[in-house]
Amino acid sequence: MSGKKVFSLTKLNTSIGKHLNKVSGAFWIKAEIAQLNFRSGHVYLEFVEKEGDMIVAKSRATIWKGEYQVFEHRLGELLFQVLKQGAEIIAEVEISFHNVYGLSLNILDLDDSYTIGELERKRKLAIEKLYKEGNVELQGKLKLPVVPQRLAIISSATAAGYEDFIHQLKNNQQGYKFKIDLFETAVQGDKATSMLIEQLKKIQLLKRDYDAIIIIRGGGAKMDLYAFDQYEIGKEISEASIPVITGIGHEKDETIADIVAFLNLKTPTAVAEFLINRVYTYDQNIEILLKNISDDIKDLVEDNRYSFELRVAKLFPKFSSRIINESNHLKLSYSKIKEKSFSQLNRNQYQLSRSSDYLRSLPSQLKYSRKELDNYLYRIEREIKSTISSEKKNIELIDLKIESKDPQRILEKGYSMTVKNGRLIDPNSIKEGDVLETRTKDHRIESIVKKIDKLM
Repeated sequence: MSGKKVFSLTKLNTSIGKHLNKVSGAFWIKAEIAQLNFRSGHVYLEFVEKEGDMIVAKSRATIWKGEYQVFEHRLGELLFQVLKQGAEIIAEVEISFHNVYGLSLNILDLDDSYTIGELERKRKLAIEKLYKEGNVELQGKLKLPVVPQRLAIISSATAAGYEDFIHQLKNNQQGYKFKIDLFETAVQGDKATSMLIEQLKKIQLLKRDYDAIIIIRGGGAKMDLYAFDQYEIGKEISEASIPVITGIGHEKDETIADIVAFLNLKTPTAVAEFLINRVYTYDQNIEILLKNISDDIKDLVEDNRYSFELRVAKLFPKFSSRIINESNHLKLSYSKIKEKSFSQLNRNQYQLSRSSDYLRSLPSQLKYSRKELDNYLYRIEREIKSTISSEKKNIELIDLKIESKDPQRILEKGYSMTVKNGRLIDPNSIKEGDVLETRTKDHRIESIVKKIDKLM
């Protein structure tokens, strides 16, 4: 061995262990968790210290099952935010050296106040970054539908807040119906943030199927909201193309998810009430509009009814006057015809008398003259009858014309009379949108001109 003093590895490690054992007591150290594993109730970690991106120190550490149970009872869900890869912690440790496993640190306690402060610092940095990138205003530029009824819900199916939300929405007094699809996720714990982001991405692929994204959970401690206080969840919500409404269930604290959302409300129940009230407001506005339209129509009908009656009152005297004039004209015509007929008859009778005298004075020509006389009388009679028949037809035709011009008779025959603003319509003055009133025998009909086509 050339005089060299050689030690076995066991002796060397034993010697190192003896020296380290002289370092008694515990120490508080600050380090970053590079790796961690949970096994059989124990937690195995690897601590590192960095200068920039360079690791300048590294050591193994262990939280034994007993200590872990103490931490779990004390910190609850916060423990998963303290013990996570990449987290920087302050821990109380004691040195342990094993001949086989070498140097390691046993973790005796954790300074959770430092971790909470560190989380708050990171939260503020995340908010500042979102403001700087302009993400905080993105959701505010979106438009929520007037009646949002197709809802994508991100929540745990077993969360009390989700049950309250569904009960409130489905049992609204107005009976409004909502389409609800649940995209289930954890709402707290180490994997909650990544699950929330995954569900948001799924909804984005189906964005045409939904009016809004609703993120809800029940109440809880401030640290239970850690999943909603990450830069990544804030960025994903802000860049969604559908309005996001949060109801995370806390009264005082505002998470990053709340800050970037289109609308944030305190509780899931408050979100349900908002949706119901939005539909109710729309419903009421429609009712008011319908009532206003109905009132306007009633007023318009009443105004036109008065105008029509006034117009009719003006027209009827004119029709009556026309009828009287036509009747007088008819009587005059009849009188003239009658006078003409009697005059003709008298003349014929006179001629007949002269002819008779002549025949009596001329017995020799009796046969011939009588025959001539009979023919002449026949022609006279035929002419008189023809004249009387023709004049009678003229009288009947005048009667029909007068009767046909009677407005009431026209309406009774199934015809109608159309007016605009109480006046008979001029086709050239009618335009689309005009309100016309059509009167039949038993009805008054109001219509609106939709289209005008010229036939020639």
